[in-house]
Order: sequence, then C-alpha cells, then structure tokens
Amino acid sequence: MEENVKCNSYFEGILHTYAALNQPNSTLWYEYEVCAFEKTENIAASLKENFTEFSQQRNITLKRINLYDLELYVKQWFFQNGEIHKLNINTDRQAWEASNFCNSIAVALELSEFYYVDNLTFEYELGILYDYFVLIGATKNYLLYFRYSD
Repeated sequence: MEENVKCNSYFEGILHTYAALNQPNSTLWYEYEVCAFEKTENIAASLKENFTEFSQQRNITLKRINLYDLELYVKQWFFQNGEIHKLNINTDRQAWEASNFCNSIAVALELSEFYYVDNLTFEYELGILYDYFVLIGATKNYLLYFRYSD
C-alpha cells in the first residue's frame, strides 16, 4: 500500500469518527472527508473537473489561509457544530485536538499552502452548512471538507 494512501485512510478515520460523534438522532447528516487530487496550476478548474459538487460553480474563489485559521475551522466542526458540543469539552482541549489534527495532516501530507474555497452557491442550500478547503501538498493536492445537511 502506498504511504500516501495510508495517511489518507488514517485521517479519513479521524474525520469519520468526529462526523459520527456529531450525528444527532435525526435525518441530519454530517460528512467530513479528505480527498486527494492531482496537482495543477488551475485549482478551481480541477475542482470542477474532479468533484461533482463544484461542476456547476461559476466563480470559485480560493482564499489563502494559514494553519491556525484551518485549526479554528476544524475546532468549530469537531466540537461546536454537532452533538459533541453537549459534552462541554474544555476549550483548551478542543484547541489542542484541532491543532494536533491540523499539524499531523500538514506534516504527513507535506502541506505547504492552505486555501478556503469561497464564493460557492448551491441550488439547494436550505439546511446545508459546509466548509471546503484545498490543501497543497508536495505531490498531490487535497480537498478537505466538512458538510452538514438534512
């Protein structure tokens, strides 16, 4: 098994665990994923080609963020958007877990840049919350996303 595939599986396991822990006893659904895609000069075009949810997007904007910004988003999705918030986990512990996840994925996937995918519009947005990120790695790019829908 290729080392990169092992890394993806490990991080997907973490993401799926948090998504499952946030899942309420209803029709609401959390999905957290990380997907590799080929490096390219035109990332927006590559997103449209490789991921169906972007195929109809007119103006995808990539907003450069730093690792700390990514940690804040991860903290929000892991601990504050779902059922886990009911556990009242200490905010320092939340920050540590989010930081640990982001630093681990950055090192393992040799990430150098982080982008927030902005300016998205979907035909049906009622009951949908989402954040998409493009992570630039040494050999591949990655789409990290968090989505909540009913």
